[in-house]
Amino acid sequence: MSEITQKVKNAIKTLETKTNKIYFFCMDSKGSAMAAVSTIYEHVKILRELGYNAIILTEKNDYVKPDWLGDGYGEIPHEAVSGESQGALIGPQDFLILPEIYGGVLDQLKDANCEKIMFVQAYDYIFELMKPGVTWGQFSVRRCLTTTKSQESYVSSLFPNIKTSIVSPTIPDYFVKNKEPKKPFIAIHCRESRETANFIKSFYIKHPFLKWITFRDMRGLTRPEFAEALRECALSVWIDPIAGFGTFPIESMKSGTPVVGLVPDLTPNWLTEKNGIWTNNKLTLVDTAASVMKNWLEDSIPEELYEEMEKTSSEFSESKEAEEVASFYNELFEERVEELVLALNNQENNEREKSLETSKN
Repeated sequence: MSEITQKVKNAIKTLETKTNKIYFFCMDSKGSAMAAVSTIYEHVKILRELGYNAIILTEKNDYVKPDWLGDGYGEIPHEAVSGESQGALIGPQDFLILPEIYGGVLDQLKDANCEKIMFVQAYDYIFELMKPGVTWGQFSVRRCLTTTKSQESYVSSLFPNIKTSIVSPTIPDYFVKNKEPKKPFIAIHCRESRETANFIKSFYIKHPFLKWITFRDMRGLTRPEFAEALRECALSVWIDPIAGFGTFPIESMKSGTPVVGLVPDLTPNWLTEKNGIWTNNKLTLVDTAASVMKNWLEDSIPEELYEEMEKTSSEFSESKEAEEVASFYNELFEERVEELVLALNNQENNEREKSLETSKN
């Protein structure tokens, strides 16, 4: 038996016993809450509960673990790599899940003979570190994972030869409606802190009779603190034109808090005319938020809105995400085993043919 044949057999065995590794390359949020990081950790947590050897792969040893996620993530293993060593610890039996923003890292991993899967949560970052004219396919990427149908369509338009699958994020069960009456607070979540400040200042200038309303800037909170704040707030404001999925509006809906929001450039498929107060014009958001706040104070927000909010948010349960994660990675493992078995058969046939030729000579 040749060394190559033995390596392929070993790779098949590790896949069948789930002793290979699934590396999730993760950005360092430096202690700040990030939905994309949360989703990566959720996948790793689910896979480890299913018996898979899933690991967080970080760029440096000084990586700040996301304690803001709360309990349940402390046992997840982490490994750090840097520079040229990135491909050294990854074998052909392993999987590497790369966030879209790290597309430029593929060049450093071109010699890594593992299955590489791109994970697109924020479509706007796909080209962040990629060189002009370069495609994922050049680095043997054959599969992509994303979170919405709209992002799936966009990725497919860019890379039609790459198979793209959807796994919806979960909204944790600690996002719940408050049993106590809500307070006259407005939760605001914008991609840019400058956007948050500008909105609040404009709101108070244009609607001075609402100066007593308190805004809660949701940036920098832990996930449980985030949920607690949403339970208290009467209204949410969301401004993120390049959002890929948009967890904040659904977290708000699950907390029983109506959302006034700017429709993103790539509209997520969960967004409907009935489950929020949406606009395509950012300049009208302040007036819309003030109008909805007055309706809340007068107890005149339609009950139908709350019903649609509950209907939408119920679609993103922890059990659904767990099922979709399990389905995706089970399929991934089965396909990889089939490929390696085929490669093994070809290798063994070649070795037999060479052996026969040698014996004849």
